[in-house]
Amino acid sequence: MLAWSVVGLVVVIVAVLVIVNVTGGHPKTPSTYGPATAQDLKALTGNALSVFNTVGAPSGTTLQYTKQAFHTLPAKVPPLSLVSGPLPEVFYLGAEDCPFCAATRWGLIMALSRFGTFSRLGRMTSSAVDRYPLTNTFTFYGSTYSSHYLDFVPVEMSTNQPCTTGASNCAVDGYVKLQSMTPAESRIAGKYDAPPYTGPATSGNSGGAVPFVDFNGKLILSGAPYDPGILAGMTWPEIDSAITSGNSTIAPVIIGVANSFSAAICATTGDRPASVCNSSGVTAAAKAIGVK
Repeated sequence: MLAWSVVGLVVVIVAVLVIVNVTGGHPKTPSTYGPATAQDLKALTGNALSVFNTVGAPSGTTLQYTKQAFHTLPAKVPPLSLVSGPLPEVFYLGAEDCPFCAATRWGLIMALSRFGTFSRLGRMTSSAVDRYPLTNTFTFYGSTYSSHYLDFVPVEMSTNQPCTTGASNCAVDGYVKLQSMTPAESRIAGKYDAPPYTGPATSGNSGGAVPFVDFNGKLILSGAPYDPGILAGMTWPEIDSAITSGNSTIAPVIIGVANSFSAAICATTGDRPASVCNSSGVTAAAKAIGVK
């Protein structure tokens, strides 16, 4: 789990209006290395239901990470209302430089793709100078997402490019600013990405972890659901191939985490669609992380 206090990502950003399927008011970030490829999309969206069911819940060390990252919110917490419309919402807060966000996006995109469709996902890496440098991943900046079941509201606060000291375009983590939260998004992250919602207050749980995901006021994810180190040194095609073939140590990790994200999303959609939410892989993950 990576706290904003560790990487310097503090919720003080309030300027740019961020909407669903956001592209923001910024030029395309130089940290994007072109669009996701057909091989990427096959890995993220092409697995059969039987593959998800065979993997089921995360296990071993990954399950410990995942259970530590997910938290059920009290029933009195109101649902998100960041955009207009009748659908439940999933709010993601991250940064392109963050390696923990980089690892998380693989499973999150895979899960969201079971409920809808992404367009214009861009390839990128995490920071070259942070832990787990240059972790290959994607960015939600510039993407769109359409679904009959939910709205997805992503915010990427900074690029993976360090900025010049004293420059006006520096985010608080020392990287080039990308997007800002709305006041409503800032209030949600400031309140719920902190104890007691993320667990008891300790020196290692002072709040403000990224990635942060709010599943319509029912659950939150605070921090990475698995160790980003398992992707170290792997190219996009290598990760794609591992996920698609299942013949690797990372496939059950990412697919198991995708089942966990799917279970969290199902908790917001009223278990729709049933083909996803009632599948054995998702129900196993739901029980493992305490959703059901």
